[in-house]
Amino acid sequence: MAIVVDPDDLDRNQVIYGTEDQKISLYPVGAVVTGAY
Repeated sequence: MAIVVDPDDLDRNQVIYGTEDQKISLYPVGAVVTGAY
């Protein structure tokens, strides 16, 4: 489920810390990813 932010182009860290705008949009997903990893 954490593969909703296209991890192909970006890494887990980059997806969470790199895309701040998307992080805000996908706040629940970001929180789950941060909690999972």
